[in-house]
Amino acid sequence: MLQFILLAGTTAINVAYFIIGSWYLAVKVIFILFRRALLPTSLKAIENDIILITGGGRGLGRQIALEFAKYKPKLIILWGRHVQSLSQTSTEVCALGTPCVYMQCDVSIKEDIDKQANEIKRQHGAVTILVNNAGLLAPGNFLEVEDEKIEQVFKVNILAHFRTVKTFLPEMQQLEHGHIVTIGSCLGISGMDGVSSYSSSKFGVTSFADSLAAMLDSATYKGVESTAVYPFQISNSMFAGCEIRLMPFEVTTKLNKFFGVSTAMEKCKKLGNSTSS
Repeated sequence: MLQFILLAGTTAINVAYFIIGSWYLAVKVIFILFRRALLPTSLKAIENDIILITGGGRGLGRQIALEFAKYKPKLIILWGRHVQSLSQTSTEVCALGTPCVYMQCDVSIKEDIDKQANEIKRQHGAVTILVNNAGLLAPGNFLEVEDEKIEQVFKVNILAHFRTVKTFLPEMQQLEHGHIVTIGSCLGISGMDGVSSYSSSKFGVTSFADSLAAMLDSATYKGVESTAVYPFQISNSMFAGCEIRLMPFEVTTKLNKFFGVSTAMEKCKKLGNSTSS
C-alpha cells in the first residue's frame, strides 16, 4: 500500500512538472510573438564583423555560412573536424564574394579551441559573431551505447558552448559589440527514444541559451546579444534514417517565419532589447 501511495505521488509530481513546463514554453512563445509584432526591430549591418561558425563544413553549418555570405561580412571562419568539407564550403562562400577561411578544430578538445582561438586573434582580430552549431549524435538505446560515446556527445553539444563563449565573449564585452548564436534542437525541448544522450545534451543547450540571454541582458554586457534557434531533425548524415527531417536550407528560410522573420540569418542579424528568442 505504501509503495502504491509513493508511486502515485511520484506520478502526480511528474505530471505537475510536465504541465508547468508546457505552460512555461507556451507563455514564452506567446511573449516572443507579441514582442516581435509590437516591437519591430531593424537589421544590423555586419560588414565589419568576423563570424565564427563551429561545425561549419557541412549540413546546417554550411548553409548558415552561405546565408551569412550574402550580407558581405568582413570574414567568415569555419571550424570543424573534416578538412575536405570545410575546404569545399569555404570555396563556395568565397565564390559569393565574401572572404572565408577554415581551421580544423575539434570543439570537444579544449586545447584545440584555445589554439585556434589564439590563431584567429593573431591573424584576423576579434570574433564578433559566434555561431555554436557543432553537434554530435550517438543513436541507440543508451543502455547499449558506450560511455565514451555518450561523454563525447556532451563534450561537443554542450561543453563546447561554455568553452567557446568563455573564449570569445570577453573581447565582445570589451568592444561593446557582439552576437552569440546558439543552435539548439527541438529535441532539447522534448525528448525522444533512441537519442537520449543527444536530447539530454540539447536540454542543456536550451538552459544554457536562456542563462546566457539573462546574463547578457545586464548593463555589464552592453552591445552583446544572443539568439537561440531550435530546429527539428535536419536532413544530414547525423540524422540519417530519421523519418522527420528538414533540409538545412529549410531551417534558414522557413523555421523562423514562426517568429515573423524571413530567414534564420535575418533573425541572427536582428537588433533588440531582449537577447533571447
